[in-house]
Amino acid sequence: MSVGNQVLLRVFAFLVFLGAIWAGLLLADVGPVIDATRYAVLEGVALSVYIAVLFAAALRFLVFRLTPRSAHAFVRDTGGGEIRIAHGTVRELARRAAMQVRGVERLQTRIQEDPAGLVAYLSVRATPGADLNAMSEQLQQTVSEAIRSATSLAVFAVHVHVTGIASQEPAR
Repeated sequence: MSVGNQVLLRVFAFLVFLGAIWAGLLLADVGPVIDATRYAVLEGVALSVYIAVLFAAALRFLVFRLTPRSAHAFVRDTGGGEIRIAHGTVRELARRAAMQVRGVERLQTRIQEDPAGLVAYLSVRATPGADLNAMSEQLQQTVSEAIRSATSLAVFAVHVHVTGIASQEPAR
């Protein structure tokens, strides 16, 4: 979030807080607050400014949430510049490498950054008759090597979760 959005968010939170306190004092029947509210409503300038700023800030954050965020990337400084590799690219590398392992029928991948390196999470559906232990170890090795060789990024761990075994199709 940019500095401008952070400031706007703080102003918005402060105005909402002030409005909540004002409403609480009105509900508590505090005389000076009721008189000041009547004056603000009748004169309308202060109340109009308050509502306009509150509305503008709320609208900004509504639009801010609806705009797509830029893709997060792994960044490496090479001395001659910066290299950015999008998470989706690394996830696709892991998926393609994993699909080459015997026994993998379907999978989902997720990649996270860790101070020690990348962490890949693979949720795998195996083919019938697959050696799950051998397949899982092969997945760890294959995915780790594929990411390292294609991106030069350190791979800390590859976690494999076998979610099930595919049902056999009846012979036709």
